[in-house]
Amino acid sequence: QMSVNEYAWQRIITDEARRIFFGLDISQDRQLSKSEFLDNKLLDSKNVAKKIFKAFDTDGNGKLILPEYLRKWSRWARSGRQLGALYK
Repeated sequence: QMSVNEYAWQRIITDEARRIFFGLDISQDRQLSKSEFLDNKLLDSKNVAKKIFKAFDTDGNGKLILPEYLRKWSRWARSGRQLGALYK
């Protein structure tokens, strides 16, 4: 079970992640290709973007689907958003 505060926090995390995911989904096919992710304006460094994509692409197929993305995003957001937490 989770408390009301935990539920609210999880909703905030999920809603934020969904907005970003669908904002990056230029092709509107409900998945993010590596090029869609790397061509975004959110990250200044392509090097960092590549590392983040690799960490989020847990099945290694070169595309992100929402559940895959949300699992990593949620873990990262709850860790205080330290970049190293993406790789765990």
